[in-house]
Amino acid sequence: MGIGRGGWRWLLVLLVAQAWSFTGPIAGEPVAVVTTEPALPAAASAAVPGPAAAGDAASPGTGAAGWPGGLDLAAMEKILAAAEKVRQEKIPEALTKKRGPFDKGNYDPNRHLAAFPALRLEPGKTLDFVYDLQELGGHPVVYARPATATPFASLAEFKKENPRRYFLGDPVRFQPQYLPAIQADGTPDGFLQLAMLVLTSEQFYIFWHASYYVLWPVIDRPTLDDIVKTTIPPDLQASATALDVTPHVAMATDSVAVDYVVFTPWGGFKRIFWTVSRVFPHRFLGVREEVILKYESRIRF
Repeated sequence: MGIGRGGWRWLLVLLVAQAWSFTGPIAGEPVAVVTTEPALPAAASAAVPGPAAAGDAASPGTGAAGWPGGLDLAAMEKILAAAEKVRQEKIPEALTKKRGPFDKGNYDPNRHLAAFPALRLEPGKTLDFVYDLQELGGHPVVYARPATATPFASLAEFKKENPRRYFLGDPVRFQPQYLPAIQADGTPDGFLQLAMLVLTSEQFYIFWHASYYVLWPVIDRPTLDDIVKTTIPPDLQASATALDVTPHVAMATDSVAVDYVVFTPWGGFKRIFWTVSRVFPHRFLGVREEVILKYESRIRF
């Protein structure tokens, strides 16, 4: 069951059941909605355009000028569904305990990467992860390391070499540590896959309040219709149905800008504008988030 065919609902049920099974619900607690963006250098800020910057080869979902055939969204939907199946591993209970052992369970971020055929890992590297457990929830932090190097034994060990603040609920999630080690194949579809990998790669083993920050990609009409039918209240359904959720890839000489729509029950629909350098290693240049339809679920935990 793919994301565009109801898979996001399965994941939502899993997250809520998982959070309640460890902690029980907390009534009346406010939900934090992130709408800020990181401070960027002036050059990077200028590189975060709208759907298509002037002079770029824009590639929306169907038959765009500048790239034959446009984006293959049917293939992207299958990729997302395959990647979602990888992420459905149940969180080891030890990861939810402050003094519990670092039990990685069965999850392997390299299997998740393998679901994206236009991407490859830098030779000699492998993907691994540590776990960030806070008082009100937890989430993984994926990183790239030499395949022969010893994995970090804890988040504290990881931070000694990677001291940058990192939280799934902040826009810094769009600049993961492993990004420079992932190479796209140079096509618009490849850069869309890179954007989707960055969006979803740390959305496994989600614990308690971190569930508020899980974002589901909405790249086609069937996905949007499914969300509207099952989640959106009647007074917002017309506005939600009218949304344009087509992703775009705008390829300039030195940079690539990808924009796409995501949904969260705790915030609604947002369009993400994400820019990286075109040449490998793909350097993060900027991100901007725009709320296009606000929605807040009554589910709290």
